[in-house]
Amino acid sequence: MTEEFDIKTLNIVDFFYLILFIRLKSTGEITEGTLECSKCKKQTEFEFNLEEAIKIKNKEEVSKTVHVNKELSLRLIPSNIRTLIAKKDLDVIDIVSSSIDAVIYNKKIFKDFSEEELQENILNVLTKKDFDIISKGLEKLAKLYIAFDYICIHCGEINKYETDDILNFQ
Repeated sequence: MTEEFDIKTLNIVDFFYLILFIRLKSTGEITEGTLECSKCKKQTEFEFNLEEAIKIKNKEEVSKTVHVNKELSLRLIPSNIRTLIAKKDLDVIDIVSSSIDAVIYNKKIFKDFSEEELQENILNVLTKKDFDIISKGLEKLAKLYIAFDYICIHCGEINKYETDDILNFQ
């Protein structure tokens, strides 16, 4: 029996990992470009192996429960692709709501809610301090990034480059 696969259910880390490996296989492992040297500030050419440069921070953190206040906790997961596809202009509320897997309110767990219900009944009444707590929790989840070193052709400085902007990493 073959199960249907819906790419929209992939979380953002898995989706971008998949996209990068499709790129790897279609264009090759070696990526070239130019970046500014941190020492001499001149543009310098670089070359690196994309397969070796793909990294995952907090690989084991597939969910994180944050305690927002005495009554409210949220179980966070990496956003899924459905949210990125559905809306052109994402805001913080959209990203946070797509990252909430469960709401724990007064020790009761709620999992059956839409993003709209979540935004209207919980997220729209939270304070900036509450969102800071949630943001710190999201930062601890698994995250894909690219990191490599390159040597400036002008001054010989070894530069470190790192980005989590996977779609525009050059």
